[in-house]
Amino acid sequence: MNEYEQNNSSYGKPETRSRKFWRVVFGSMLGFFFSMILVSILYMVMLISMIGTLASASKETTTIKNNSVLQLNLNQSVAERVIETPFDKFNTYNAQIGLNDILACIKNAATDPKIKGIYLNSATVGASPASVKEIHDALVEFKKYGKFIYAYSDVLAQNGYYLASVADKIILNPAGSLDFKGYAFQVMFYKGLIDKLDVDVQILRHGQFKSAVEPYILDKMSEANREQLTVLSNSLWKVFVDDISAARKIPADSLNAIAENLLCATPEDALRLKMVDQLGYPGDMEKLLKSKLNVGEDDDINFVSISKYKKSIIENTKAAAKIAVALKAEKFVQLTNVPGVLRDVKDPSSLIKRIARDAIPSMIATGIISSGMIPKIECCFEALKGGVPRTHIIDGRVPHSLLIEMFSDRGVGTMIL
Repeated sequence: MNEYEQNNSSYGKPETRSRKFWRVVFGSMLGFFFSMILVSILYMVMLISMIGTLASASKETTTIKNNSVLQLNLNQSVAERVIETPFDKFNTYNAQIGLNDILACIKNAATDPKIKGIYLNSATVGASPASVKEIHDALVEFKKYGKFIYAYSDVLAQNGYYLASVADKIILNPAGSLDFKGYAFQVMFYKGLIDKLDVDVQILRHGQFKSAVEPYILDKMSEANREQLTVLSNSLWKVFVDDISAARKIPADSLNAIAENLLCATPEDALRLKMVDQLGYPGDMEKLLKSKLNVGEDDDINFVSISKYKKSIIENTKAAAKIAVALKAEKFVQLTNVPGVLRDVKDPSSLIKRIARDAIPSMIATGIISSGMIPKIECCFEALKGGVPRTHIIDGRVPHSLLIEMFSDRGVGTMIL
């Protein structure tokens, strides 16, 4: 009798193979069952904590302190418009920021007495040339209100420098770099790969300048495509150079020479060519900002991010709507510096005098209502939802506009009902 049989003899007959099999099976099932219970408990704890975090975050109010600085860090991807969700704060990858939010914050900050200036800290901007141009023009408009813009970066790509050129002062890291070499387009061709795979590509095309399919049928750029891309790049570069020339007071010919000959090889070259104002480190920019804000050396600067400032704008406008609802107001009127909702923001005569609340979502989706007008429209919607019969957005620059709106049938601006 072996040792195993001796150990089991005191319990009766030796364990059979089938009995051993079922003992292992049921033991595994029991272990799996308890492990699933443990995992479920952990999952519920995580879910409850996440819900608690989201609930507490939704109740938090955003307060903008006096003597604050709006910080623009645009190194992340910039989309035309970003739809926010409660789970965005848990997303540490692929974070995006909306162009409409950037423009609305810059525009609002220009007239906000609590915001003293803008601090640009963007090496590059993950946006199209058209979007970068819109941000640039918004910064130019911001400076007309007498507020400062300072820029610092360790390195500056071309679109990052394009925005920084608006600044009153640009500080570049002495160990950094400034990329200034012009625009170029590159096209990847797949014809060689397709031939090796023996794939037959059949394309119907008529006329010139139909270059979308060229990568599949050619192994180099056609003359027509080269011509149109050259025109496009030259057009983009002209706008780029003209705006920088106006901001930095450097002749356009000099900027073209800098780009063509790659004269900004080092930070020292950028300083010598007056592309930047100073070589320094983050501490130097901090000293400059504290001096401008009259802040003590041991005190912190009140930086406000785009996301935080956007939230404060929405909260402030919605607070006004809540007051109108609480007072059971007959009308809710918002004063702004535009005639009202415009079909074309560049044409004051395109004023839309009346908007039904049901049309608001489609007008936002199509871009008729955009940028800083969105929080105002949302505020009107909150008032309507709370029982206020009519809401209005009028131009406060028009003499007696509020009296005209309140006590006459003529009306000014846009009525939302």
